[in-house]
Amino acid sequence: MVTESEVSSDRPNKPASDSDPLNKTLSDDEPPDQPASTRNFKGRLRARLQLIGGALASIAAIGAIAGGLVGYWTVWKTLRTDVFPDKQQTQWEATARPDIPPRLSLVVLPFANVNNDPEQDYFADGITTDLTTDLAQMPGAFVIGRGTAFTYKNKQIDFRTLGKDLGIRWAVQGAVRRNGDQVRVNVSLTDIASGRDVWSDRFDGDRTNLSALQDQITARLARLTSN
Repeated sequence: MVTESEVSSDRPNKPASDSDPLNKTLSDDEPPDQPASTRNFKGRLRARLQLIGGALASIAAIGAIAGGLVGYWTVWKTLRTDVFPDKQQTQWEATARPDIPPRLSLVVLPFANVNNDPEQDYFADGITTDLTTDLAQMPGAFVIGRGTAFTYKNKQIDFRTLGKDLGIRWAVQGAVRRNGDQVRVNVSLTDIASGRDVWSDRFDGDRTNLSALQDQITARLARLTSN
């Protein structure tokens, strides 16, 4: 027969320690059958792989930036060698030969009033202004403005000095005669370099249809000065 004292003597008197195999818990990431050295090695391996991956990503980013810089440098060399020299050459030619006026450059000098009637000056001035406006609308034309042109009204003109001052190639001169509603306009085109009239003609029309007369003059001058 077993007594109560014998049962109590079989019970442990101290609490179980953490080192007791029965009380030790296993972690989720440490399999019970894997040694500690193996687990440490895998941890170090994962850390190194993460470090290497970060380094590779940085190298790839640097490579992309370097590739972009190389592309920009290639474009810059192309512009510098192919495009900019042409522009610089054009600027150099314009600077080196400032004495050569543009091919289609002219001034319409104030037309004379043949009637010698001061009240008819406005009529001759109006034709001068209209021709200046019409010729200035030609593509590529360089036409001296009305304000500058009228500073030469009723003055003796030296064409070579005029060409040097205004930087033009041609001068348009003319005279207007009015008889009632009938209008006659004499027009000449002067080569400023030589001072010679290279063309002259006479145009007759009706005052009520003066715009058609001016269109004829403009068309003839456009053909002559664009050649």
